[in-house]
Amino acid sequence: MRRYIIGGLAALAVAGGAFFFLAPYNIAASVPHLPGVANILHGYLGNAVAIRAVSLEVPRQVDLEDPGLIRLGAGHFATGCLTCHGGPGIPRNPVVEGMRPAPPMLTSEDYDAKEFFWIARHGFKYTGMPAWPGKERDDEPWALAAFLNQYDSFDREGFEIAAFSEAGGYDSAGVRFGGLPGAIKPELACARCHGEDGLG
Repeated sequence: MRRYIIGGLAALAVAGGAFFFLAPYNIAASVPHLPGVANILHGYLGNAVAIRAVSLEVPRQVDLEDPGLIRLGAGHFATGCLTCHGGPGIPRNPVVEGMRPAPPMLTSEDYDAKEFFWIARHGFKYTGMPAWPGKERDDEPWALAAFLNQYDSFDREGFEIAAFSEAGGYDSAGVRFGGLPGAIKPELACARCHGEDGLG
C-alpha cells in the first residue's frame, strides 16, 4: 500500500512539474478560458470577498447614506475606476474589453457596501484591479463604497453632477485613457472633491 501512495505522489509531482514547465494552458487574453474555468475563478473571487468582508464594521463616522460622501465617492470613481469600468450611461473603452477578465460594468447588486469597500481597498491579483493607494486612507474607499451602494440610482447626468459638479462634465461618448479624460473644464477635477466653494 505504501508503495502505491509513494508512486501516486511521484506521478502527481511529475504531472505538476510537466504542467508548470510545458505550460499547456493558454494564458493569452485574446483566447477565452476553457469552459467552466471563468466560472470557477469568479466564484472563488466572490467567496474570497464575502469571507473577508463579513468581519468588517462600517466606522461610526461613516454614513453610507450621506449625499456628500456619495458625491465624493462618485469623484473617486471618475478618477480611478471610470477608465476600466465605464460609468452610469458611459460605456467602457473598447480596449479594456480585451482584458481577461474584462472589467465588468458595475451595479449596486454586485456586492454590499462592506464588500465594495474591501474590493476597493485591496484589489484583486491577476486582474488589473489595483489596491487603494496609501495604506492609511481607509476613509476614501468608504466614500467609493457609499457611491457604489447607490450606483444603480444614477443616470449619466446625475453621475456627471455628482462626479464633476455639473451635467455635461464628461464630453466623451465612451471612456478615453489618460488622467481624467473628457472633463470639459480642468477645474471640475478639483471641484469634485473640494466643491465649487472649496469647502468640500
